[in-house]
Formats: sequence, structure tokens, C-alpha cells
Amino acid sequence: MRGRIISTSIAGWALLGLLLVAPVIAAPNPDSATLFIYLEVPADYSIPTELAVANLHLSGETAPVDVAPLRRRLVAGDLAGKQVLLARTTLAAGYYDTLFVELGAVVAQAGMATVEPPVRTGGYAVDLDINLQRGEAAVVNLVWQPGPAPADGKPYHLAIHTERRPVPPLGSVAFVTERESGSVLVVDWLAGRVSGAVKVGEDPRSLVYSDRTQKLYVAMAGEDGIGVVDGMTLRLERVVPLSFGDDPDRLALSPDEATLYVLNTGSRSLVGLATRSMQEQYRTAVGNGPRSLAVDPDNGRIYVACEDEGEVQVFNPAGLTRLTSLMMTAAPVEVVVAESSRDLFAGSSSQNRIHGLNLEEGGEPVSQSLCGPAHYLAYNPRSRQLFAAIPSCREIAVLGPAEGLEFSPLSLEWAPGRLAFDSGHRKLFVIFTRKATLGIYDANRRSLESLVELGGLPHAVVVP
Repeated sequence: MRGRIISTSIAGWALLGLLLVAPVIAAPNPDSATLFIYLEVPADYSIPTELAVANLHLSGETAPVDVAPLRRRLVAGDLAGKQVLLARTTLAAGYYDTLFVELGAVVAQAGMATVEPPVRTGGYAVDLDINLQRGEAAVVNLVWQPGPAPADGKPYHLAIHTERRPVPPLGSVAFVTERESGSVLVVDWLAGRVSGAVKVGEDPRSLVYSDRTQKLYVAMAGEDGIGVVDGMTLRLERVVPLSFGDDPDRLALSPDEATLYVLNTGSRSLVGLATRSMQEQYRTAVGNGPRSLAVDPDNGRIYVACEDEGEVQVFNPAGLTRLTSLMMTAAPVEVVVAESSRDLFAGSSSQNRIHGLNLEEGGEPVSQSLCGPAHYLAYNPRSRQLFAAIPSCREIAVLGPAEGLEFSPLSLEWAPGRLAFDSGHRKLFVIFTRKATLGIYDANRRSLESLVELGGLPHAVVVP
């Protein structure tokens, strides 16, 4: 059987980080805007410096705005060559020209000694020149160049400036949904930093990109709609309403990208939208507990994992008529179709196994043991390997299903979430939701290349 799987420090300062709290998904105010403020230190910095950040203030044509910093202790050495989220705020739309950084203390290098120079009362002004529109999200990139402590007790000079960067080309961009702010973050993964943001709506979940239409489609569970983002301008074009209570979660495109499939967990339904008109063409009921869907690139059939039904349901793309049900595993939560071998793989929330079924030859499903339940899957047609994210083990299993092999797993520091590959299938992208970070790995060597701090509650990633 083809594709068979064989069973087998500064005194007195508190060390602060990003707190892990239960997510609160609030409805966005359509008249407000969201601002992300990121900061980094050049990789070639030379002067050891630490800052205690007391407060941040924004000023412009509207009333001044206080912004609570997410990081109050900045160590230049820890930030060298990295970008971190300094603050994120929702504020009134309008023009903002200055960011004031108020410091509590500084420790800097003065010759061979470290000193604590006085800080400037009222804060340090950083030019912004940013015009926020209603319902918009924007990113400010700050670069801090640490300097030596001044002599003779003069106030410390904080060298922070705004760096404007062009929008990276699609070949180096990853899009990540961030549920708390209702935004899609634009990540320049070659540079390892967030370069922009698009406000789309309440509680964005999954997203897909179409080369045919050059659009990014975003499932917005909090609005029962689909956001359509222009892939070239990165502007939200429209929100396509679905039915009340649909709660759209997963998306997939037909092989010709003429149809967008939407899996609704609230109404337990599968919907087909024409990508040109975004009109609803078909709607059909699915089983209890729908969790994910996959499309067969050969014949366009749609596979829906229904956890509570304990089956994978199969639908014909013509009218979304239900064809059959596959009893592959108990409590299926994730399905993926291997393009090269035409095998269907399913992960279960209750079993520590990956189950596989060849779509041409049929037969009984076969399986392979894992260290825990595989909640997210991604198939790499270039290497013909299946990557399975196992949060409970904090690892990604790497399987060669055609040979019945399990390679050494990718061990991680945090529990992995959703997975994606770039278009060349050479890079693996991993969402670390609780760490609010995107990991970028070499898919062949399975080595970490960079970690991009996102903030908030990142959920899914797609790489055109």
C-alpha cells in the first residue's frame, strides 16, 4: 500500500516579562485605532546599558494618551538584533507626532565604570509623525542605540529614533492573526521582525492566501464574517457577512482557488463562497464538533474532522453533498492531505497516534504512535514528511509516512500551535500562542532560525 504508516541585573528592579493571562477577546471600537510599538537594538551595539521604563505618552492633535509599557526593564544586550513589543494600545484615530519615553532609572557605561546618570524630567521625545485612521492598525518601529553615560552628572541622552521600513515583498512575508487586537500582523520573516498590521475585525481565527485573486481571506469568529485583505496594498477591502451564529473558524481553498470553503463551528456547517464575487454558493450541515478541514488537490473533495462524531466526513465539491464518513480515529481534530502520495492523515485529541488512509487504494487505516495527541498537522511535499505538533510533549514529530519512519522530533521550549510552510517548503513556521511568538525553522535541518515576538494572542499563520 502506497503511503503506509508502520505502527511503532540592577538592584531593586523587578524582572518583568509578558504575563500569561486568560485571553479576553473584546469587541473592537470601529472609531478607534490600534497601535503596536516595537523596539530593537542594533546587533552591533557596544555599550552595556539598562533602562527602567516608567511610562509612555503619545501626543498630537488629540488629547495626550498614556500608554502602559509591556516591558519596563530594557537590557540592551538582551535586545541586540531582536525586536520586542514595547507597547500596544487602542486609541482615538488622529495624528500623533511625538512619543514621550519616561524613564525611572538608567545604568550605563562610563569608561571602565557603570554609573546611574540622572534622567530627564518629563521624558524623552521621539518623533512619530503617524496619522491613524478609524478602524486601522499600525506599527511603529523604534531603534535604540545605547550611548555612554554623560560626564559631570548631566542628564542621560536616550538615543531612540523611529525607523520607517518599506512593506516587504510577498516572498518574505508571513501573515499572523492576533485575536486580542482583531488584527493581522505582517511579519518580515527574512528580517525576523513585525513590519505592519491590518485591523480586520473581532476575533480573527484562520486565514488563507489566494495567488489567483491576490487576496488574504480571514475568518472572523466574533463578527460571523470573512475579511478580505488586498495582498498588494495590505488594506481591508470588505467584510463578507455570513449567517448569525456561524462562528467561522477554519478556511481552505479549492484546487483552482475559485471557491473558499468556510468551516463554521457555531452552526456546524460548511460553506462555499465564490472568491471572485464572495457570494455564498453552497451550505451544508456537518457533524458535531467540527474542528478542521482539508481539500484533496487531485479531485477537490473536502474532508472535515468532526471530533464529537468520531469521524472524518467527506464532501463533494459540487454542491457540497456528503459522500461518506471515514472512521479513522476517535475524536479527530486535524486532517491533512499529502499531495505526493494522496494519503489522508488525521490527528486525534484522545489518542497518542497519527492515523493514515490512502485515498486511492482505501483499505483499513494504519497508524503510528506518538508521545501525545497531535493537534496540528502540516505536510511538506518537498521532503514528503508529515509534521505533527504535539503540545503536551512540547515537540513536533517529523514522520516519513511513505517509508514508515519517524525521524528525530523537533524539541521545543514551549507548546507548539498551528503550523505552516513557506511556498518553497523550506521554512517551517510555528505559532507559540502562550508565548505570543512566531518561530521560524529550517524545515530540512529542523533548526531554529529566529523567534519573532508578536504579543497578544496569535492564532494562525499563512505564508504566501
